Amino acid sequence: MLHHYPNEIPIEWSDWIIHGHTHNNDLEECPLINWKQKTVNVSVELIKYRPINFDKIIELIENKKEQNILTLY
Repeated sequence: MLHHYPNEIPIEWSDWIIHGHTHNNDLEECPLINWKQKTVNVSVELIKYRPINFDKIIELIENKKEQNILTLY
C-alpha cells in the first residue's frame, strides 16, 4: 500500500506500507525500513530528496537487507 500518512492505515491492513510524511532523517526514530511495522519510509528528507527505485525497495525487503541510505544510489 502507498500512503502519505503512516498512522492512517486501515486497521485490517497487515502487509507492507510505503509512506512519506514523517519529515525527518532520524533512522533511529523512523528508519527507511521498519521490519516490525512493515513500513518503508520514503520521506524526502530521509532519502536526500532523491527518488528510490521501486525495484530497489522490493529487493531490500525480499532479501531482508538492512538499509544504508548512502548505498541506495
